[in-house]
Amino acid sequence: TANETEKIFEDKTLDELFCEAAEKFPEKEAVVSVQRRMTYQELKEEALYICEKLQREGAGKGKTVAVLMEKGWEQVTAVYGILFAGAAYLPIDIHNPQERIEKILHDSETEIILTQQGAENQMSWLKKWKTLPVCGRKAGETVQQEKNAPEDLAYVIYTSGTTGMPKGVMISHRNAVNTILDINSRYQITEKDTAFGISNLHFDLSVYDIFGLLCAGGTIVLPDPERVKDPAYWTEVLNTEKITVWNSVPAFVEMLVEYEEYQKKLHTKALRLILMSGDWIPVSLPGRIRNILGDVNIVALGGATEASIWSNCFEIPEQIPEEWRSIPYGKPLANQRYYILDQNMENCPDWVSGDLYIAGTGVAQGYLNDKEKTDEKFVIRKTTGERLYNTGDMGRYWKDGNIEFLGRKDNQIKISGYRIELNEIEATINSITGVTSSCVLNVEVLDKTNLIAFYKSEIEINEEEIQKKIEKTLPQYMIPTKIFPIDQFPKNVNGKINRSKLKEMAISLLHFDEDDTSHEEFVFETYEEKEIAEIWKRVIKCTHMSSTDNFFLMGGNSIKALQLINKINEKFHTQLSISDIFKYNTVPQIARLIREKLLEREYDSENGDI
Repeated sequence: TANETEKIFEDKTLDELFCEAAEKFPEKEAVVSVQRRMTYQELKEEALYICEKLQREGAGKGKTVAVLMEKGWEQVTAVYGILFAGAAYLPIDIHNPQERIEKILHDSETEIILTQQGAENQMSWLKKWKTLPVCGRKAGETVQQEKNAPEDLAYVIYTSGTTGMPKGVMISHRNAVNTILDINSRYQITEKDTAFGISNLHFDLSVYDIFGLLCAGGTIVLPDPERVKDPAYWTEVLNTEKITVWNSVPAFVEMLVEYEEYQKKLHTKALRLILMSGDWIPVSLPGRIRNILGDVNIVALGGATEASIWSNCFEIPEQIPEEWRSIPYGKPLANQRYYILDQNMENCPDWVSGDLYIAGTGVAQGYLNDKEKTDEKFVIRKTTGERLYNTGDMGRYWKDGNIEFLGRKDNQIKISGYRIELNEIEATINSITGVTSSCVLNVEVLDKTNLIAFYKSEIEINEEEIQKKIEKTLPQYMIPTKIFPIDQFPKNVNGKINRSKLKEMAISLLHFDEDDTSHEEFVFETYEEKEIAEIWKRVIKCTHMSSTDNFFLMGGNSIKALQLINKINEKFHTQLSISDIFKYNTVPQIARLIREKLLEREYDSENGDI
């Protein structure tokens, strides 16, 4: 019964739904960014200008156009301009290493890249492609939009790949529209709603932020790219822009809550819907959210990029049963189905775990230019003839039709919502001259998530060389915390690497590193340094530290940085922000910053400014 999800939605395209909203609400605000506020009419006219430029350059059906930009209004203009031209948009993280960006551009056979003004001067290597800046010009009267069909390709998002090559997921208009219209109808999204577009364009939560809100006549508020990870700034935006919908990974919500529990700066009563997906939701988090925001609808969603943003949802109740170890995955969304199958592709009974497969309208067209990988992950179920996507996840059905998510069965993990294939990191390390094999593990030690790499080599390799190669090839969130050489990998009876044994070795090496008394012990010179060092040790649970230790390299993350800031601000009555810790991340640097702030305050006080 959980899979009886049939619902009829309009069979329209993403750009068609936007144009209908623009017709209805031409003067209403569509996009708000630091630089400007745009109406629906302005957005449409400027997107049509991009459409015209793209058509002249030969963009159209079946072709991808890359969007390589920082957060900003230009991204929204770019994606609609691309769709108006009949092409599919390909978002790429501008902070990725050059090598990775080039890999994606070559693999996707992309010829045109949309950028912000001046980008080609900062990234001169882009000259190998045709780059067009999005500059805010409006189209003439004669621009002819390409008519898209629901089965046409709308966007391609690259995710981590097992072979060292990211893979491009192809989503059609029909795939994405089905998810978007379902969420809009479930949670009554209308022109009165405003969403905070905190997710990156290359992360598919942004697909809902842009198209979900702008097909309903709502508004999307884009954060300042300089302050995108600062919860103090988020609260300002929530207050001033009267945000009603928040859609992000749980870690961002946890940061907001962590900040607000101490600072109490949130005055808005507008926020009514929190959508969380992309990672496990701590069981304690919904209660903490409600303590701050009161009566708010909190929804856990799940799925895969390969099945159009989300495929299941669960509305989190006010009272969470004590026996729950995790928040349930929930039930399938409209026109989507979940199967939990055994190795014979037969349904598993309730409470019996099996492999999670997704079927229905959301299932992607496949991987761009990769038939082999497509055939491996998208399969036809012989008994029903349905096309299924094999998620690689494990789960089980409860009696009430809810699914419990049980994690991965392979080497894929998630960090801050980003999907990481450990094999892709291994492939990068293996490509280094002299390395014969490697193994990367995700190891939890003292509440820290550590990516640990082991490598075997036939010649002596400088570890800095390995680090440099990885940093040139992989995004920041895929770079191992520690890299260890190894003479022989432990093997199991089948001759394969014994990952459990290797994990034990990693844990003992990390503990040894932590207990190692040869560290340069931090010299506590000033009162501020002594106090900060003590707070630091408590937050990241370490015993030794040196004057050069970087908070983030010692296991700190955004949430721990917030805890550090809250405790420092409480101690010194200062107003440090999370961006300060990203900039000043050793104890002496933070102590110096605090002394400056205290001196400023003293000066202001003496001069009557306070």
